[in-house]
Amino acid sequence: MTRELLLILYGSLAAAQHVPVGVPSGNPFSRPSNEIVSACKPFTITWQPTTSNNISLVLLRGPADNVKPVSTIITRTANSGSYVWFPGSALEADATNYGLQLIDDVTGQYQYSTQFGIAKEPDCDSPASSRSLTSSSLSAITSSTPSAAASDRPQDTSSRGPKAMKPGIAAAIGIGATVGVAFFALAVFMAYRLGRRRDNLQQEDAVASDTDTKVEYLKPELHAQSVGELHGQHVMHELHGSSAVINEMASPATELHNEATRKELDGAVTPKEDD
Repeated sequence: MTRELLLILYGSLAAAQHVPVGVPSGNPFSRPSNEIVSACKPFTITWQPTTSNNISLVLLRGPADNVKPVSTIITRTANSGSYVWFPGSALEADATNYGLQLIDDVTGQYQYSTQFGIAKEPDCDSPASSRSLTSSSLSAITSSTPSAAASDRPQDTSSRGPKAMKPGIAAAIGIGATVGVAFFALAVFMAYRLGRRRDNLQQEDAVASDTDTKVEYLKPELHAQSVGELHGQHVMHELHGSSAVINEMASPATELHNEATRKELDGAVTPKEDD
């Protein structure tokens, strides 16, 4: 079960990376072809490789006019013309509604197989069969080579396409890819906006801090200037008061001095009487 879940998740990622382009062409399948494939047993998928790029194989299921991707079997694999597939026990038995899609990983060129069925033996759901391949399965995989697959006479299905299959699957995969890209772009945009907002807040804090510092520096200067002016005014006031006091103290002394001077002058002028 874990193996199948991993295949499904990996298949979703691969579908978003390799979108089919155009109409089915090239790489015609020879197997499967209108047959029943047994689950929990190895099955050799064969096709005639006509492109040189790596390819992906996608398992499909559904009615002819509405097939859907189930999982990606392989991706970014050399286009050798064959692959030994081990259908898992999680696949449901179905007489005719399964199919395969081969996609060129570089160009998006793709091809369909004809529809086929999957059968499950009673022991397919047992833990032993789900854990690993049997020794006979491993032997079958080891003995399968591209040269043996090439000896099979492929059927050219590029002109007639898959039996009753339509290119609607391409649209379904394309929608999935578009949604994935849109979510990724949205995440990048939100991260960018948050980063810009954080930078702006930091700049505003820096400006506010600088302004506060300037104000703090100006306050002592203004205070010192005010104190200096008040002190100067106080000193001038004291000096003015002292001058007035001195003038008041000097006035009586001046009057006494003037009076003494007049008396001396009067004594010197008055003539002495004769005896």
